[in-house]
Amino acid sequence: MDPEFGLGIIKEPIEFTTVQSFYIVDNLPSSIKQGEIVALLFTLFNNLGGEYIAYVTMYNVGNQIEFVGQPAGASSYTKSISVKPKVGVPISFLAKAKKLGNIIVRLRASIMLGLEIDAVEKIVLVMPCTIRTDKPRR
Repeated sequence: MDPEFGLGIIKEPIEFTTVQSFYIVDNLPSSIKQGEIVALLFTLFNNLGGEYIAYVTMYNVGNQIEFVGQPAGASSYTKSISVKPKVGVPISFLAKAKKLGNIIVRLRASIMLGLEIDAVEKIVLVMPCTIRTDKPRR
């Protein structure tokens, strides 16, 4: 095998770019406060050329969060949203973190009856709602 041309099938390297047909981008904060209601933001992109209804599910991994407006202990929360082609469509989920430390935020979205799927999983740090700092005495 040639170190420069590999198998020698082509004489020059080919450069190409790929684009996902349907995908999620997260806009999550690096940290949130325990018990505080926060909007967990995501953006959906559709490069398929038509408008589709997306079903977006956020999962309550390890019962670490509480979905605002949903039954207590809900394991997931699903929303549907119209996703036009070539335009980012925002979607958010209102939630409260139940525990301190790192929590897992997991989201799955699908269109075309599940033929196109993407998912994202991120770690978000949960801080105490108040942090005590002692001022030096003079």
